[in-house]
Amino acid sequence: MNDYRDFGYYYDDIMQELDYLDWVDYTLNFCNKKSKILDLACGSLTFAIIMKSEGYDISGLDLSDTMLEVGKQKAKMNHLLIPLYHMDMTNFKIDEKYDIITCYFDSFNHLPTKEMVLDSLKCCYDHLAEGGLLLLDVFSHKAYLESPKDEEKETISCSYRWKIDLKDPNILHHHLDIRSDDDNISEDYYEYYYPLELFTESPLFQVVNISGDFENYYDKDALRVLLALKKR
Repeated sequence: MNDYRDFGYYYDDIMQELDYLDWVDYTLNFCNKKSKILDLACGSLTFAIIMKSEGYDISGLDLSDTMLEVGKQKAKMNHLLIPLYHMDMTNFKIDEKYDIITCYFDSFNHLPTKEMVLDSLKCCYDHLAEGGLLLLDVFSHKAYLESPKDEEKETISCSYRWKIDLKDPNILHHHLDIRSDDDNISEDYYEYYYPLELFTESPLFQVVNISGDFENYYDKDALRVLLALKKR
């Protein structure tokens, strides 16, 4: 499993093209201001900060202490108090029940085994209130096949080279070289393709909605698949 060590300090800069409002707008289809939300794999809290700023009750959970450290500073700068948990999404225990659990940015694809995916689904089930929803996204097989790249870019804080290779079976290998005035960093991490049936056929949940690429429908050409699963 990936915990984004030194990469966490540069994550926001390198991933600045992400439009978090896509995930916010999607989430707002399923919640209201009374909803209690837990964001799994919350990263540097950009999504959670937007939701909290709009008046939603949201907490965050992540394995990476680096990402949480960055997130805490961002929340403080925005004068927001967001409860945070430094825990593993496959084995977490919080004395709370949530109406909504979100897990975005293909975070489930970072889990290296089917068993870990199932463990995480069970944790989500245990922490959802009756009738609660798990909102998640995964990358499609098409996205997996189209992922290989080798790019070099400069940002405000660093320059980097990001290379992605396909590895069998169904594994993406990411290699990052990051250079800045203070750091020379090389990190590797992995993502894993899982068929949708692993989620849609779970005995713990029923499918409320399935869509692709933030459209209101799903087809086989979608790169990002979004699922809304209701606790049975």
